[in-house]
Amino acid sequence: RNIKDVSSTELALYVNAFLVTCINPRKFYGLDLVSELRKRVDAQNYTNPSVILALCNAGERVTERDVRNIIEAFEAAHKEIWTDTKALAVLALACAAKQPYETLYPATIPELSMELKNRQYRNGTVENLKTTALVMQALFASESEADEDNFDEEKALKKILLGQKEDGSFGNLINTYYVLPLLSYKSLVNISSSHCDASVIDGKLKVFCTEIYIAVH
Repeated sequence: RNIKDVSSTELALYVNAFLVTCINPRKFYGLDLVSELRKRVDAQNYTNPSVILALCNAGERVTERDVRNIIEAFEAAHKEIWTDTKALAVLALACAAKQPYETLYPATIPELSMELKNRQYRNGTVENLKTTALVMQALFASESEADEDNFDEEKALKKILLGQKEDGSFGNLINTYYVLPLLSYKSLVNISSSHCDASVIDGKLKVFCTEIYIAVH
């Protein structure tokens, strides 16, 4: 399969998976997946927040242009069904905020996070299981402590756990992918290669993150 046939969203998933499993995404059988993603982002006006998040996790600098495009993606996702995009945008910005560059205003993330909180239903969910998991990840990544007055994390987590199947999954692969980090109060921003024997992130920029475990023990 030619790399040109792989979507940017798929490449982003591969980059995150390779980081966790100690495979260098810049040197994958002669392919530099990180540079390929960066090239695609720079060639487009619209930015998929999940792609920027993967680039950030891989140590790629998130530029001011990236930040503007992420915020535009958040604001453009005005329909209720696009809450996933808003949550991914907050995750990408939370990762960018950890980098040693002043690319966004401090008040930006709290403002966007509040919009996510306002989408919670009385039963604790935000639309569906996957979206609820993504919103919770965004809040874990962007806030140092729970905002109990505006979002009921306990109720949301209980609703998610009710969706677990007998085989341990949460209905399908993508749901499970987004739920598992929550069980350790982590998010996709916590993806790193810090647990590897040798760093798999090249370049001058080092992103200091904690581990994210794919399996729940």
